[in-house]
Amino acid sequence: MQEERKHIILIIDDEADTRNLVVNYLESNEGYVFYTANNGETGLEIARNELPDLILLDWQMPEMDGLKVLEKLKEDKLTQEIPVMMYTGIMTDSNSLRSALQLGAKDFLRKPIEPIEMEARITAVIQQAEHQKEIIKKERTIYLLEKKQLEMELESKKKETVDYAKFLAGKNEFFHSLIENLKDFILHENLSDSQARTMRNYINELTISNNMLKGYEQFTELFNKLHPSFNAALDLLEVSLTDHEKQMMSFVKLNLSNKEIATLMAVSLAAVEKGKYRLKQKLNLEQDVNLNDYVNSL
Repeated sequence: MQEERKHIILIIDDEADTRNLVVNYLESNEGYVFYTANNGETGLEIARNELPDLILLDWQMPEMDGLKVLEKLKEDKLTQEIPVMMYTGIMTDSNSLRSALQLGAKDFLRKPIEPIEMEARITAVIQQAEHQKEIIKKERTIYLLEKKQLEMELESKKKETVDYAKFLAGKNEFFHSLIENLKDFILHENLSDSQARTMRNYINELTISNNMLKGYEQFTELFNKLHPSFNAALDLLEVSLTDHEKQMMSFVKLNLSNKEIATLMAVSLAAVEKGKYRLKQKLNLEQDVNLNDYVNSL
């Protein structure tokens, strides 16, 4: 059977008698482990090192009073979630108590301290903190599961979009090669005028059927599902981009190679490289700025 974890209580008080009194009141509870500090600085150091489950903090201390210690605890990301219970003299006014609550104190105890009341309040604060930790833990688990699911869906959409873009590139390359071979065939084979005319009609039909616009419409639909805010981000840029430039940037966003982009856009590799160079100039990007990194940041 797993041993129940003991709760760490840090007592920050400049009076040794009060520190000892609190420990004596609570030491019968075997579920507590105690740390004590006789000033604010030492208390802050122990809090950072031990991350206690509760801090009992005296209001009136020399050099650094309880309010200042509380403020520093809440400013530090490491200690800001630790619940703090302050104990005060009978004369502490309501405005001061309100200030402590606004800074993040969970509860107050009035001196002289009543043992039963103190233990009951400490138990309540620790239980509340444990309950809050459980809620945060469950929410984080749900968040991580949802995040993982979204990442998987996003990766699936990205793969579908990239695969389709590459399919278009392969299709375009195939048709381009076929058309060029047919043109070469017409030039070098001894065809009659009628046969040559028929072949040129076939080439025209192939060129029309290889119209990239139809395929690009489907690609655009897939791309917009993957990056729904990308085109809006482009429209917010200080420069006006042509449809051709936006098309190239969408291919860059998918991390396609220059060769794949050239095939998709039915241009030469040199044309893609030149197009990227002109884009950088138009976007006023420094020479050492990578266009892919810039586009992916949009």
